[in-house]
Amino acid sequence: TCRDWSSDVCSSDLCSSGPVTGAGDSNECIGGLVGKQSGGTINISFSTGDVVGKSKLGGLVGAQEQYMYFVEGDAFVSNCYAMGDVVGNDGGSYIGGLVGYQCMDMGKAVIINSYSAGHVTGGDNSSYVGGFAGYSEETVLNCFWDVEASEQPASAAGEGKTTPEMKVLSLYMKAGWDILGETQNGTEDYWAINSNVNAGYPYLITKSLTQGDGTPENPYQISTPEELIMLGNDSSLWDKCF
Repeated sequence: TCRDWSSDVCSSDLCSSGPVTGAGDSNECIGGLVGKQSGGTINISFSTGDVVGKSKLGGLVGAQEQYMYFVEGDAFVSNCYAMGDVVGNDGGSYIGGLVGYQCMDMGKAVIINSYSAGHVTGGDNSSYVGGFAGYSEETVLNCFWDVEASEQPASAAGEGKTTPEMKVLSLYMKAGWDILGETQNGTEDYWAINSNVNAGYPYLITKSLTQGDGTPENPYQISTPEELIMLGNDSSLWDKCF
């Protein structure tokens, strides 16, 4: 995970699966992938690790906020998801399944085409706890959270759905997500749904095989169902070695 994200670049295909726990002075702005995002774009990325801390906690991003006062920046998240549990300590605030706190005094913060499906809970006297976002004054479009898995019926942003609804293709088609097998929402094919992959929730299609180069001496190594599906859909790789 990254503590602070203030770059102007766009980074894609990021993932995190380990738990993240805050302690002492580092007990806020904690996310499964990024602690604080004050600029740049996070795209086609996910986190499945649990997050534990006090304030500004998110399954993917702890907070989208300025790096420092009077420094303008725009922060974007698109085509991402978070599956880990988010646990706030007693007295904490701004706790969400995907983002805990979303507020930019200068610039803007935007989250689009993303979802969260982890359990979200605050401690005693916690405030601003939500299924998708704990607190938001910014833009959230076409985003969802699982109200049953999170046990949070409300959120500062996003649209709550039951677990069965979260696993239905038509929900995301109607929201404009670019999904494998359709073209009306785009042809990049960021997402797919398969009942045998990612517990039936939407998953991101791997765009590249990271191990090996496809030669007999160094064949590609397929280690996940997503990579196997990606291989089946990319005919340019069919003459390579695996």
